[in-house]
Amino acid sequence: MTKERDAVESCSANVYNGIKASCVEQFDAVKSCLSDNPDVWAKCASMRRELEVCSVKNNLGELKKLSS
Repeated sequence: MTKERDAVESCSANVYNGIKASCVEQFDAVKSCLSDNPDVWAKCASMRRELEVCSVKNNLGELKKLSS
């Protein structure tokens, strides 16, 4: 499982760094909204969607097949 765990950790780090580089405004909006509305996350749905759209446009978090 080490190979798979390392792949997940690497993917997570790449997504985080990519979001900080390409989608920082959307990411900060989601963080702020979730902080302001800890019990009503539905209020942040539109901001989360904008972050998802930005992530997809920048190919962040795309699943890749592990070579055996």
